[in-house]
Amino acid sequence: MREDRRKVLAMLATGRISVEEADHLLSAIAPQREQPAAPYSPKFLRLLLEPKADSGSQRKIDVRVPLGVILSSLQIAKSLPLEKRGPMKIALGTHILALDLEQVNPDNVNEFMAQLGQLTADIDQKKETVRLFCE
Repeated sequence: MREDRRKVLAMLATGRISVEEADHLLSAIAPQREQPAAPYSPKFLRLLLEPKADSGSQRKIDVRVPLGVILSSLQIAKSLPLEKRGPMKIALGTHILALDLEQVNPDNVNEFMAQLGQLTADIDQKKETVRLFCE
């Protein structure tokens, strides 16, 4: 036990201070415990297409899709009859994101979303750089 804590408790035991005063003093001398960091929870899937310097390209794309929209789409897809599930394409600017809904089931939707939250893809093309990531 630390010395300053022992002194406060001794003053309380001898009646020199009240319980409320002791509580206040102990709170003041107690080491501040760090709050655990909140788990990372991305909110958006982001697609960036940026031209490289001196490439002559003028294309620039910056799209942010809320992950909730993707989760809602997966929730709807898993309620479809199995024979109606299949490939789905989402247009993101001039690029297309293809999803195969055939494999969607209630067990893997949350796993998919957890893995999607860790997604990072950097594609280096001749004239442009494409980045797909969650933030």
